[in-house]
Amino acid sequence: MTCFVDSNCGFPFGLKKKGKFVEIFDKMMIDIKGFTEEEHNLITGTTNRTVIENFRFLAGLDKIYEVRTVIVPEITDNEKMVDNISKLIAECNSDIKYKIIKFRQNGVREDVLKAIHQMMPI
Repeated sequence: MTCFVDSNCGFPFGLKKKGKFVEIFDKMMIDIKGFTEEEHNLITGTTNRTVIENFRFLAGLDKIYEVRTVIVPEITDNEKMVDNISKLIAECNSDIKYKIIKFRQNGVREDVLKAIHQMMPI
């Protein structure tokens, strides 16, 4: 039996006490919602430093099954973002799958939806 984990990688996995968690799963599916800190902050309201650090750490352990990016129209330079994330994946482990997902409003916090709608041209 295998154990896969789905995560936004928002807490540091490299810390000693979190290292035990890394030992119990086989692979992780992670979301990288923005390549630059600005993009990630725009989409999530937080920095992506921990996400990228976790990605590199877990990729080095061959613990990543796939990376996902949600494409939010009109908010970021999606083509450049996908290109940069693809390069990051290839640099760390070219066997990692990369999935691009269409933005859906289901499950998105109301404050984030309002901010997205304010940024979109009418």
